[in-house]
Amino acid sequence: MPTRTPLSKFVADHFAGDLVAVDDGFRVDCPACSAPSSLAVRAWPGIGAATACTSGGCSQDIAAALDIAGTKWDALLQSVVPDSETVGRTWPAILGRSELARLPRPEPLIDNTLDKRTLTFLAGPPGSAKSFVALDWAASIATGTPWLGRASQRGRVLYVAAEGAFGLDARLDAWEQDRDVTIKDDDFHVIGEAVQVAEPSSLKWLRGVVETADYALVVIDTLARSSLGLNESSSSEMGAFVRAVDDLRNAMSSGSIVVLHHASKAGAILRGSSALEGAADTVYVTTKRQYGSILLTRAKRKDGPEEDRHELLLRPIGASVVLVPDIVEPSEGPGHAQSVVNVWTALAYAFSTPDTRFSKSEAWAVVNDSERDWRVSRSTFYSTIGMLEELNVLVRSDVGRTVKYLLDPAEAVAAGLPYERTSLRLARGALREADDQPF
Repeated sequence: MPTRTPLSKFVADHFAGDLVAVDDGFRVDCPACSAPSSLAVRAWPGIGAATACTSGGCSQDIAAALDIAGTKWDALLQSVVPDSETVGRTWPAILGRSELARLPRPEPLIDNTLDKRTLTFLAGPPGSAKSFVALDWAASIATGTPWLGRASQRGRVLYVAAEGAFGLDARLDAWEQDRDVTIKDDDFHVIGEAVQVAEPSSLKWLRGVVETADYALVVIDTLARSSLGLNESSSSEMGAFVRAVDDLRNAMSSGSIVVLHHASKAGAILRGSSALEGAADTVYVTTKRQYGSILLTRAKRKDGPEEDRHELLLRPIGASVVLVPDIVEPSEGPGHAQSVVNVWTALAYAFSTPDTRFSKSEAWAVVNDSERDWRVSRSTFYSTIGMLEELNVLVRSDVGRTVKYLLDPAEAVAAGLPYERTSLRLARGALREADDQPF
């Protein structure tokens, strides 16, 4: 299918010398007979362009004079439209079947997490660490560091901290210490205030910034601060926000945009209009769990498998915290049945605070948590409790006539059961302290 070329561009591209604009087109020096301003070039909607030389005796073989083959010249003429049809608009390309096959395939920015040329929403309630996730992604891409073991494609990052840049230095310092990597100035840029991306002059400025640096990733934290005056429940106003974000994404050669937003309290994933979720290529959701961990799940992915789930903890480092996998590493020692390891691990997650007593029914409620698949049946659970008592890792500490237990970490380590890990008590404390910070 021919592209739509404005008449002014067509004339400027193919004719030399002075161009004279007239009401119905342009007059230029004729390339066939060299008569000045004698060639009229016009265009009509749905027809294309035509040329006519007013100089007597001109051959008017314009294609030959311009050294353009006849069929190609005809196609060029047919592609031309009046300037009025293209002013202020970019017309979409019409693709044939073979052209679809040549479109770029999804390319990972972070393997099985973020793809190039996509729009991702990262949603969650306040205090659910969504800013820490976004910063983890951004720092991983800026340094080419694997994210949770997944390869990252290194590229320049722009982080629009619409809620302010205060605290970012401490968070990045903690991240650098944990990963033993230094983020270079030229690889990670921050705008420390809100940019109203749907406002034309702000969008024009930000698009210029993005085009100049050709970022691999732009993070907008958050939608609410970057769309002041827009109604989140309005499909037309959120559609305007999405169009502005798409305009930014199109300004990058292959970059992606991540927008942080609040999760919905009723049914939908994202707060506000369904236009947001509909426009997203990928949606991730953060949830703060009962025992202090963070659950990160993927709720939508247009291309590729949707399932993606991570249990994370906030580990205190320096003046801030970093996200780490919520994985209990086994100590060296004798092997145990998987059910023993699973039940013990579940109890270690839930009851690690010193002097925490719990009953069998409370222990079963933890092991039977539907959000964690410990793969232990009720009958296996009760027999496993007996095994853990025999290993002295569960200590009877009855309260009155009620049977209660305490964990014995030292006996667990001696028995080779997993216990050396990030303290959940510290992680919960870090979360509470961070609740007043912008997530």
